[in-house]
Amino acid sequence: MILEVGGHYRNKFGEYEVLTIKGDSMEVQYLDGHQQTLSIKIQARIQEGLLRETQQVDDHKYSRIKPYHRIGDNAYWTAGFLLVRLARLSANLKGDKASQDRFQDDYFIATGRRLSLKHEAICVLREGANQQGNQGVLRFSANNSELPLLEFSSDGDKHNKPFPVGDTADLYEVKDIRFLFFLFENGFDLGNKQDNGIISSKIPIQYKDSFNSGHTFGKGNNQKEGLWK
Repeated sequence: MILEVGGHYRNKFGEYEVLTIKGDSMEVQYLDGHQQTLSIKIQARIQEGLLRETQQVDDHKYSRIKPYHRIGDNAYWTAGFLLVRLARLSANLKGDKASQDRFQDDYFIATGRRLSLKHEAICVLREGANQQGNQGVLRFSANNSELPLLEFSSDGDKHNKPFPVGDTADLYEVKDIRFLFFLFENGFDLGNKQDNGIISSKIPIQYKDSFNSGHTFGKGNNQKEGLWK
């Protein structure tokens, strides 16, 4: 797909207009007025993915996951906390090809990158396994006083709350596919190592303070100020 100066497109931050193009970079302006420099190659892939999503909306083989439904200060605070405390991000995929294709397509739309099912953080379950859908698996360190401060997309679902992992002190796991994709869209990726620079650059400006507050808290400054007033 060719992106043009003056053209209007959209990504996870919203709709934007292309102001200038130079090499593989372009300067864009969003509807709220803030500007950003983006990679043309990555944005073209995102536009192709969105177009494919629109064309296949009635195709039963392709059905996007429900979006993370509570994006806000608390979600970004949690993301900042997890950037410090994550032990691993992984995914358990159903054995049928349609479910695997759906996960790969959603991953491409969220990240602009193709995903191999041979990735070490991907577990493909046997066909017919007792699992209703694909699972995102977030493993992180926390203590009992910190857990209530974390907000995932499964808020209110007692079956999807963090649970302790084995006998390891302060190590928890939550299975939440929507929050996993929320993290993908903000620069996180599968595995146990995250790129702080990439993640920080993807956090929307209106949520920077919340994200930074969670990140500071995760490093040991135990003061969560003003987020739930």
